[in-house]
Amino acid sequence: MKAKFLSSKNIHFPCTRILTGHTATDRAETVIMNLARGTDLTGLTTLKEQRTIENNIDLTRPLLIFNRNETLEICKDFNLPIWIDPSNENINLTRNKIRKEILPILNSIYKGADSRIASVANRLESYNEDQKLFAKIAIEFFQGEKINSLSRIKLFGLTNSIRQIILSNWLKTMGVKRVTALQIEEINTKVSQRKPPGSIHLHGNFLIRWNKKAIYISNKTN
Repeated sequence: MKAKFLSSKNIHFPCTRILTGHTATDRAETVIMNLARGTDLTGLTTLKEQRTIENNIDLTRPLLIFNRNETLEICKDFNLPIWIDPSNENINLTRNKIRKEILPILNSIYKGADSRIASVANRLESYNEDQKLFAKIAIEFFQGEKINSLSRIKLFGLTNSIRQIILSNWLKTMGVKRVTALQIEEINTKVSQRKPPGSIHLHGNFLIRWNKKAIYISNKTN
């Protein structure tokens, strides 16, 4: 919604770049939250330094190299005003609970733990991009007879972890925008060798189904 308001198509306030005040601490909070949810590698590389969002707007986070305490000191040094979001005090919100209860414990054990966690996320970001590249090459090799299919037989020779990477990236390229790590594990298990044909309903009216030879993805609304 914010991106739509700041869109370059907004005739009153056109814009092509958005700068946010996210810090390394924000990134650490998000990593911990996603880790607790059982995320995959993509979820551990969240809050990237830069990405393109809708309407070709570039979203940039220039303060990720600083943690929240450091940005506080910078504001004090330059007499910059600070606005506190009242919702940050709501301990019932998951992020606030991590911010007020979990991160302080981690920082007391390892000083600067929030910055360290954010650095790990930054390193994993490059691994994730490499993984996507190799997955793209693998998907072309395992392409089935139809454009919306993969060869199930060829996938049998792969390890579980590699097969999950290929399945996850293949579903994204086919338009499935939301698929969890647990769903990928379930699909991987059910399409493995000696498992019977079947199907699973996915977010966005997508249906993944498989027979002895191939795996197919289709949109139930088509």
